[in-house]
Amino acid sequence: MITIIEKDLDHISGHHQTQIKAIKGLFRHEKIEIFTAINSKINLQVTDDIHRVLTNRREQKYHSEKSVRHDVTVLQKILTDVKYLRCKGVLIPTAETHELLVCLKLIEVEKSLPKFILRVLTSEVIKKLTKAQRKELYLCIESGLIILVTETQSLERFLFSRYNLRAYNKFLLPCSIDPNDNMPLPIADNQTHFRIGYLGGFRLEKGANKLLEILADLRSQLNDSGTNITMELVMQKPKHKTVFRRLIYNYKLRSILHNSLDPERVISMKILDAKLSDQAFVDAVYGVDILLIPYDLKAYQCRGSGMIIDGVLAKKPIIYTDGIGMEEFLRFGNAETATNILEFAPKIMKVVQNFPAYLKNANLAHKAMSLQIKKSSKVFELTVRETD
Repeated sequence: MITIIEKDLDHISGHHQTQIKAIKGLFRHEKIEIFTAINSKINLQVTDDIHRVLTNRREQKYHSEKSVRHDVTVLQKILTDVKYLRCKGVLIPTAETHELLVCLKLIEVEKSLPKFILRVLTSEVIKKLTKAQRKELYLCIESGLIILVTETQSLERFLFSRYNLRAYNKFLLPCSIDPNDNMPLPIADNQTHFRIGYLGGFRLEKGANKLLEILADLRSQLNDSGTNITMELVMQKPKHKTVFRRLIYNYKLRSILHNSLDPERVISMKILDAKLSDQAFVDAVYGVDILLIPYDLKAYQCRGSGMIIDGVLAKKPIIYTDGIGMEEFLRFGNAETATNILEFAPKIMKVVQNFPAYLKNANLAHKAMSLQIKKSSKVFELTVRETD
């Protein structure tokens, strides 16, 4: 039996629901039991065994200490039940600082619990701990009571170099794209029309503020290229706080895409819904030729990206910000980096003008990521390692 703690199952967008499906895919023969927030209304196809007993994120934000005490009391009672004697471990696939504090307190009050495997996705989770709490976490890790896992090499290395915390880059989960999908590669020879996808949430940390300048540069690059290449931008509907901001942004976007110097090579635009169903999002990823990922380096330096995971598994060439997490899957000749905003448009042109080569190399990146995902099924072997 695998016990999972995941409080954000009701999130429509994001990885919180898809990761449960992915975990079930890795452990097909295991019974899965999930503990989530009290107010959760979600029903999952992969399991009916959902216990709504924990505090939610809002309670944690405004009543932090009380929320920790509540969750410790509930989980101590549950995990000391005789049925959990054969539990392989408690898996927390999206561990926030709250979950770390709950685990530390549980270990303090009850030593005979299953081991906790916490997947840490950002360094902020550790940064929010006090120095004393980080020391306590270090001791629990070294004694094998807590196991930290990551989905990127960069975060694994950062946690050790910055905090001396041992983590394992051994738990990568697919998001929307099934790694076993056998979608045939498109025929790329003599292709002249390219669909550039900027997909996912429209947020500053995902480079939303860079998009207009990148497109303006791309229009100039097209005009100077001496080719018959045309392009289409595919993006989800931007969210703006006011109608006025939305109107201004849409005006700027359409003005930039309009190509007055060469009207026949205007960059066309396809706007998708801001929120897409799982299948609609999958169709959107497969429907583009290239993915644009101009994410903020500070936000994503040691952090994975569901868009990169989906892009690699869909075998798409990618243009991304140099230095962000998951570069280990973007070094097969399947992607191009941009060190600053001025480099994105030239790198897009480089990919489209050599598209067959990038497409072929995208297959190599897909194989590497698929292999890493399969290795994630071995994560519970970490619970039986001998401590140093």
